[in-house]
Amino acid sequence: MMIFEASQLLMSFNAVLAFLFGAIIGYTRIRSNRPAGIRTQALICSGSSLMTSLSVSLGATYGATNADPARIMAQIVTGIGFLGGGVIIKNNDRLKGITTAAMIWFTAGIGMMVGSGYYIPAFVALFLIILVELIAKLEFRLGLKTKPYLLTLNRNDLKKLIGIRKFLPVNLQLRLVNGSKVSFYFPSSKQKNRKLISFLHHKKVIFTLSRQSSLKKYSDIFNEYA
Repeated sequence: MMIFEASQLLMSFNAVLAFLFGAIIGYTRIRSNRPAGIRTQALICSGSSLMTSLSVSLGATYGATNADPARIMAQIVTGIGFLGGGVIIKNNDRLKGITTAAMIWFTAGIGMMVGSGYYIPAFVALFLIILVELIAKLEFRLGLKTKPYLLTLNRNDLKKLIGIRKFLPVNLQLRLVNGSKVSFYFPSSKQKNRKLISFLHHKKVIFTLSRQSSLKKYSDIFNEYA
């Protein structure tokens, strides 16, 4: 009886620890304004830990002949693969969600390590995920990675903006907001935006520049103003 109680306490401890690990991973996702946040990552990590602990416990209780401890863990990997595949979306010519899918897969791996009792590798893996998020921020700051932005201008000001094309990417997409305003969707970074904002201030143009969740496809009719 005491053996079963100790086993259940250990499973509960692993589940709570994995939940905390997943919550930390989810928090880093929210701070970076990315999907799969605290609840998602915590449930994935804790659920993987519970199933792994159960698999190990069944193997220890009934023996490897009657209960294969690797069978349930193998199904975790398969199930997480389906879950990760569901977050990958093709948007026009761009693929979105690959990093999120990899993060889900990695989080499940951490949960499996916690459930198996490999706490030190789990802590190392958690540190690696935090390091990945820091690298992503560094890439964005250095202009190595872009995100979608929306620039809105008065239509009458377009004639003043000769030369603005060099501050905007080739795959610029334009749409008319109404009769007096136009909006441009384009990928950019903070470093590139500083030069664009400086140029617009120099031209004394009223504008708004905001980050968007995704690029939308519109016909490009901006070349006549370049």
